[in-house]
Amino acid sequence: MAEVKELEATLEHLILNGPVEELREFLTTTEARAQRSKLSSLARTWHKKADGGAFEQDGDTYRFKADYPSHVSGNAFEAVVLTASAGEFKGIKWHAGEFSCLTETTARLLAPDCLNACVESLLIDNPRAYRGVRTLVSLGLCARPKIEQYGIGLIAYKGYHEQRDAFIAELRRDPSILKEDIWLLFEVEGSGEISLAAMDKFSRPGHLWSDVLYCLQEDGSLSRDRLLKASLEALNRGFIQFRAGWFSRFHEVLKPTESERSLLVEDYGRLLANNIPPTVSFALSAWLIIDKAKPIESKMVERYLPPCFASQTKSTLLGALSLVEKVCKRDKAFRKPCLKMALQALAQENAEVQARLLKLLKAHQDVVDEEITGLIEQQMVAISPSLVDEFRSILGNTAEPEMEVCEVYSMADGACETFHMGTPLPVIESPEEFIEAALTIIEAPFNPASVDVILKAVALGKVEALRNIGRSEDGSLLAKMAAPLIARLKKVEKLQAESWNKGAFYFFLHFLLHFLGADTIADDHREKPLEYFRTLDEGAIEKISFCWTIRHFAERLLGILERTASGVFISAGLPSLDSGYVSAEEFLQQAKEASSVEFAFMEREPYLALMRLPWCAHDQVLKELGGKGYSGKYVEKLKTILQQLVLVRQKHAGADPCERSLLIVKDLRESSDKGMMEMAHSPAFKSRDESIIQLAFYNYPILCEEFHERGISECQSVVRWFEAADLALRFYFLPMALGFAPLQDRANLLLATGCLLSAPEVKSLVTDCLIGSIEEKRLSPDRLGEKLGLLLHMEISMPKRVATILSEVARVSSLHNDAVRQILEYSLARNPEDSQIGTPRDLGTVLELLQSCALKARQPIGNAAARHYLGSLKPGSKTGKIAKELLALKLK
Repeated sequence: MAEVKELEATLEHLILNGPVEELREFLTTTEARAQRSKLSSLARTWHKKADGGAFEQDGDTYRFKADYPSHVSGNAFEAVVLTASAGEFKGIKWHAGEFSCLTETTARLLAPDCLNACVESLLIDNPRAYRGVRTLVSLGLCARPKIEQYGIGLIAYKGYHEQRDAFIAELRRDPSILKEDIWLLFEVEGSGEISLAAMDKFSRPGHLWSDVLYCLQEDGSLSRDRLLKASLEALNRGFIQFRAGWFSRFHEVLKPTESERSLLVEDYGRLLANNIPPTVSFALSAWLIIDKAKPIESKMVERYLPPCFASQTKSTLLGALSLVEKVCKRDKAFRKPCLKMALQALAQENAEVQARLLKLLKAHQDVVDEEITGLIEQQMVAISPSLVDEFRSILGNTAEPEMEVCEVYSMADGACETFHMGTPLPVIESPEEFIEAALTIIEAPFNPASVDVILKAVALGKVEALRNIGRSEDGSLLAKMAAPLIARLKKVEKLQAESWNKGAFYFFLHFLLHFLGADTIADDHREKPLEYFRTLDEGAIEKISFCWTIRHFAERLLGILERTASGVFISAGLPSLDSGYVSAEEFLQQAKEASSVEFAFMEREPYLALMRLPWCAHDQVLKELGGKGYSGKYVEKLKTILQQLVLVRQKHAGADPCERSLLIVKDLRESSDKGMMEMAHSPAFKSRDESIIQLAFYNYPILCEEFHERGISECQSVVRWFEAADLALRFYFLPMALGFAPLQDRANLLLATGCLLSAPEVKSLVTDCLIGSIEEKRLSPDRLGEKLGLLLHMEISMPKRVATILSEVARVSSLHNDAVRQILEYSLARNPEDSQIGTPRDLGTVLELLQSCALKARQPIGNAAARHYLGSLKPGSKTGKIAKELLALKLK
């Protein structure tokens, strides 16, 4: 045992003092090798201590943290590498830059299995270790790693060379790279920062990976045939669209000849079933080139082409139909299978595609039998109204179809200000229910309504038996039941405490810990909740002014803790509905409860209470509060604030209903009353935190127009600047989807902006908002259409996305179809000269939808401004052609 301690002392001394040569010599002695497993533990401990990747805050900046001299980190690395077993390498986390520390000298001292494990471990933590690992492989010291990170490292390898020719020269110096490693480029996808697509995106023209590979095949260093085939095989490996796109682009950089493409016809064919639309378009284009030079066999068309007809991309559908037309002309025996295959395109509800298919059916009318007509009949509901009659003639059905009843959409009077108040929050009546509910809430995503169920139980004294239960030593059944909740709260709080951004959930956890007596505050401060909250280092009330929304939430918690600690149990300031609102009746009941007892309240609590009372109830509540039964400081404060709100609302009584709320909020934000000013600013505070966005509407529901204003800004930023969708945006649409928000001016602009977003979860909510508001007749087609037209003629124009969402809405019923027709017609009722971008690209998709809706509703384009706009479109263009057809509609 003494010998081991001496060896450990020597190792520690050498790690701290070096030099590294003496450390290596010591660890290769017979004594050290005999105690290798014991020394390995000490070496790994020092490796963690000497972590050079830590940073510490220095005022407003961060600086590198160095607890030990730089040579200690290098010595600790050597010690770990020379003592760890092959299995131990898997659990080691390497510091940034350490992959360059594994020298040939050290590598030669390791057993083969340990060296192989070491290089794999280094690559997993940092693929840029490839350069050093490649040297060891070429020297024959270690095996060629078979992990993905080795290939990713090769991709990053080019980053060390700014010049293409210098990089090519280095590759040629190690022939085994060109023989083996280079083909890994077509087998690994890469990571967020390191992929072929990412590397080439940020490289200079002429110095891309594609340029390097092109040069290598041009001089014969790489097989051109293998590059062509490997690039196609890579496209079928399931890589994401951004990374897969590199391989199709590189394939075209090689400029394959017609004969080369013909040899790859089946490889292209397999890509026609790919789930990435650009890849399918790429493969189909190649097939059309091949077919032009040498017709593709009919059986191969039957085998590979069908997936193209399930595509949502119009160009792919038209390309596939073009190929089918050629096959039908040259192979009459194959016409029926071709027609059956092509009929799948009817489901895509694209008028141009359906017209092309109709032309194909007419050209081969002689093979249209009962089976084919049956397939057409199954898809009749999806056929564009402008083509229905011609498809009926194909079916031999010339009888006048029964006219469908077309509902005309009209908004109910004053409907833009109506909304669903919400459903009553459940009430917890027992400690057992409280424990179960709390356990559920802390494990689920943050939900303010669920949190208020807990707060209400505490505020009303329903669960006083649980107060300070964590300090109970009597071993009661209730204490045993609460123990799992307390244990879980402490664990979750510990995780939250490590976060730099302590949000509302963090304060809620401490509210529960304090109430249950599971906190660490001294006994003499037990009844001073504010003192307790001040002990939360980064989360203290005074330190969260960065977001008033959370500050106000924390003050609500403190108010409840302060009151209940002094024996006052009232529900003042708490919502009664899951929307965050409180009904006028419930609000007055709360005021009456507050009048019956004197209590201290937090400064902002009365403001928060009134932010939950709908505007339409303000006059009634103010009148009632002036009567008997309402008194006390809290009620007087409520009356003072309510009088301000009523006066501001009366000031803008004559304003447009859809602008009124925004004007009121503007005045409140400029109020001399600090509390009022804070309330009006809070929902608009910039944040991408989902819980804050959700909490903002829930805390200040009457300020929904300001909430929508923030949503508009965030959504337009995503459309304008970001490729990836921000899922936090869904919280801006959730209140509208649930019917909690009036559909006023900002709400309409937010809905219009939502039609430009790409995230499926957000698009689904926007669609729900539109469908629900049309059913309730709360949606104003002229106002929404005006906002939509404005956005379609800005630089963020996305007509295809608009058409996709509105087509889903139009399918619901004839009422929804007519509402969409009106929205689109109003979106075109504008002066063409006001457009920032001229005629929007892809406007034709919107016009096609308008044409379909108008035909179904049997309504012509009646808006004079919309007709003028349509008449201004370039006649010879595809968009102009559809506009001409729209103007020619005479239906009624």
